[in-house]
Amino acid sequence: MCEFKDKQDSVASEKTKLTVATVEGGNIIAGQPELSKGTEYFENALEVTTFGKFNYLLILISGVILANVLLETLGISFVLPVSQCDLNLTVYQRGVMSAIGFAGIISSSHLWGFLADTTGRRSIIRPTLLMGFVFTVVSSFSTNFWSLVILRFLNGFCISGGSATIYAYLGEFHTEKNRSRAIMGSAFIFGVGAMIMPGIAWLVINQEWRLPLTFLGLTYKPWRLFMVVCGIPGFLCGLSLFRIPESPKFLLSQGQEEECLQVLKDIYRFNTGKLKETFPVAHVIEDLDNNTRRHSSDERDKNPITALLISMWSQTQPLFNREYVMTTVLICTIQFWTFVTSNGMYMWFPDILNSVAEFMNANPDSSAYICNVVYEKHESILQFELARNVSDTMMERCNEKLDISTYQKSLILEFLYAVGFACIAVCGACGIAAPLISQPNIALYMYLILLLCGLGINVLSAATVDLYPTRLRAMAVCISLMMGRLGSVVGANIVGALITNHCEITFISSGVSLILAVLPVSVQEVSVQESGVVDNDKKKRPDESIPYSEALERTKFGRFNYYIIILSGLVLSNVLLETSGVAFIMPVAQCDLGLTNFRKGLLSAIGYVGMILSSHLWGFLADTKGRRRVIRPTILASFVVTLFSSFATNFWLILILRLLNGFFISGGSATIYAYLGEFHMDRTRSRAMMGSAFIFALGAMCMPFLAFIVINQDWSFPLPFLGIIYKPWRLFIIVCGITGLFCGLSLYYLPESPKYLLSAKREEEAKQVLQKIYRINCGKDELKLPHLLPEDDCAEIKIAMKSDSLLKTFLNTMWNQTIPLFHKKYLRSTLIVCTTQFWIYLIVNGLYMWFPHIINSMSEFMNTHPGENKLLCQIVYDKDEFLYHNDGSMECTNKLEDTTFMYSLLMEILYASSFAFLGVAINVLGAATVELYPTQLRAMAMCISLMMGRVGSVVGTNFVGALLSSYCELTFYISCFAMISCAFLILFLPKSIKDKTGKESNSNEC
Repeated sequence: MCEFKDKQDSVASEKTKLTVATVEGGNIIAGQPELSKGTEYFENALEVTTFGKFNYLLILISGVILANVLLETLGISFVLPVSQCDLNLTVYQRGVMSAIGFAGIISSSHLWGFLADTTGRRSIIRPTLLMGFVFTVVSSFSTNFWSLVILRFLNGFCISGGSATIYAYLGEFHTEKNRSRAIMGSAFIFGVGAMIMPGIAWLVINQEWRLPLTFLGLTYKPWRLFMVVCGIPGFLCGLSLFRIPESPKFLLSQGQEEECLQVLKDIYRFNTGKLKETFPVAHVIEDLDNNTRRHSSDERDKNPITALLISMWSQTQPLFNREYVMTTVLICTIQFWTFVTSNGMYMWFPDILNSVAEFMNANPDSSAYICNVVYEKHESILQFELARNVSDTMMERCNEKLDISTYQKSLILEFLYAVGFACIAVCGACGIAAPLISQPNIALYMYLILLLCGLGINVLSAATVDLYPTRLRAMAVCISLMMGRLGSVVGANIVGALITNHCEITFISSGVSLILAVLPVSVQEVSVQESGVVDNDKKKRPDESIPYSEALERTKFGRFNYYIIILSGLVLSNVLLETSGVAFIMPVAQCDLGLTNFRKGLLSAIGYVGMILSSHLWGFLADTKGRRRVIRPTILASFVVTLFSSFATNFWLILILRLLNGFFISGGSATIYAYLGEFHMDRTRSRAMMGSAFIFALGAMCMPFLAFIVINQDWSFPLPFLGIIYKPWRLFIIVCGITGLFCGLSLYYLPESPKYLLSAKREEEAKQVLQKIYRINCGKDELKLPHLLPEDDCAEIKIAMKSDSLLKTFLNTMWNQTIPLFHKKYLRSTLIVCTTQFWIYLIVNGLYMWFPHIINSMSEFMNTHPGENKLLCQIVYDKDEFLYHNDGSMECTNKLEDTTFMYSLLMEILYASSFAFLGVAINVLGAATVELYPTQLRAMAMCISLMMGRVGSVVGTNFVGALLSSYCELTFYISCFAMISCAFLILFLPKSIKDKTGKESNSNEC
């Protein structure tokens, strides 16, 4: 270990253990050079400025900026009830209005994040805040719904610049020991803003004054002023940023050392009151920590017949080596149970919400448990049209004031949502409460919060990419998702079996399982140091060679990266549409296909079964043959199968075709994380993952719209030669697959992962890909690259096919690829990942696959029983009781209740907006989990984790389908149990791997 000889010249001598890297290229220098007098690392120089008035001011401004985002986005909820007459807002338009601000934030978050990284933090935050206020002021003069929608979208588009960048801006003004305290301080101010929002609304909105503006054709009322008031904090912060400097760390990263020093001197003067000339630092260099290690693996020659299987196993096995097995198992477990709850329960979410909405409209003064509402849903079918007319009449009543209890409950609701986003265990607790609450409206919110556990799926998937090295990344993802999808299958079928008779147990079990599933996340830290690797490898670098990461950094971040992020998000959205879109089909196709609850469970789960069957195969092929070579053909093949399935004439035929569809789409869903991640450096990878997650969330938001536009049409087209009538639900199947067709065709124009090519000893091809990226991003013709050194985690990929038995070689290779995941080094990670994936998928997909059925049932009940309260599960019981007529024929539904789509959209909006607010958490998680596995195991770990998630989906969808009709309560209880379990499992995930690598590697060597 190298140390400074002149420690007295360092302000903080403990910082001298950092690895030195040049600012220009980040090249690792063999050995630790001495720093000249007056030269300090940035962290040390920042510490010299001390913590004082400037820091408190910046924390205050940052907290107010975050509070401004809250006021701008959620303040509209107080405006909608009192503005519906002025703007002629229907219920659906109010839903759009409440979501449009988040849509703007989602659509621009990634843009602002990358602009902040390239042009500066302050240069993004300041203009976006001011422009957001301008749009807020203009929107207060809106005369109709559409003008307000457009302006609120633009407002969200702008204010996202502050919310997405302020954490980085604030953190870079503080040393490591003060950074968390500063962020906590800004979060406290944000919390204060959330608490005072109802008070501001009460003071402004409940006024009597009016101001006619005849030249605009409107009357300016208090609710319009409230919109302006909500934007004032952003305006003040935008102005204050004219006096606050740019991030000094950003300036230094851009090579602007003089500007960085000037900012540090200004902070020093402001905090200490001393002259800038007394600042003891004359030169600043960046703090960069880049440890390099090598990993190699030997593979034996096997018979040609078994070579492929052997390679496949060798790709998976490292995930279960002692080093990674616990991490892999934990991630898979969390994925599984998250999918079980979020997808399993969400499948029934539209039906339950529809039933509750109908019940509350029919019985405004009555109380009932949510499960009773589900059981008794069918009792109100004959009065549906009358109740809907009554509901429409009630909508005409206009309010210009809100009762004070509205503001009080809003404060409570904001607190509950904040807690819900913070902890999966809370999602599980809400699921337990859902069937025990007799107010359907409140029960629906509990149900909705339960399904937010699905957020953990994408976060865990993005994290899993960084848990394993390159050669294992795809396999790990596939196995993880396989476990999650298995949870979906189990969840959907079990919920379907229990919901009608044991509704309460269904919900409570889901919640409890979630809480238990996150228990293992606090397992002891796991080392990812590869055997036989020493830091002295840095000294062995050839003169004319650069590491892959440095070559990738030279390509810059530009148009190519944006395109691949968008494409990756669309691939993920395609998987969602293909698997979850069937939830909207089953209620309206039950007569055409003769669907019973048991068959609905099978149909909702069969796609995940196909994904389970193929996850391991695609992970192996992606790690050995290439990422793009797997993603492209599988996506195109899945669309072909989707097209044929829309013409299915009976249940068994569509079941087989959906199985094949799941078999193919698994190739893209598991591999796309590795493909996307390997085009980005460590510092941009988490943000790229977040960008694709935003697009995925947008796809989720579009799904209810697509279902509403397509399914609720009246046309039908007889096809006598097939013996079917082509109805809108069949067209919806094709619509769900179009995204995959577009992505598959687009991949003909995208290259293979350069990191994979380098690990496969195809250096020249890797260079060509990097040069192509450089041309697209920089617009220049040539990027000269010397010999490329593989990263520490890019183990050479070899598939020997020389033995007599091809089958034996294939199995042996597959075993060798898989077994490292269960070695001691990775065992804990593998177990946690797989277990969590399983339960998350089980709950998410299991309940989501029955979501339209439950919501539709509740909407019908609420429309036919206005003013009556009933438990959700009771509505489900009643619905299934009247499923068949006296003559044995089945009760048919050709359309879904409009509220089914509305609540589905609400669910997706919350899902998407959660990604926007959890962006920082995603980055933090990505930065932490990158240490859990070396790159050579990341793909395999991700595949295994997501494979477990798919297993959870299979379990969840069947679980919900089996239980929902008869055991509604049990369905919720099981889902809650799963989510609570996941919350505990997460506590056992390894917190870091670098803690046992890098400098500690020296001690390990000794």
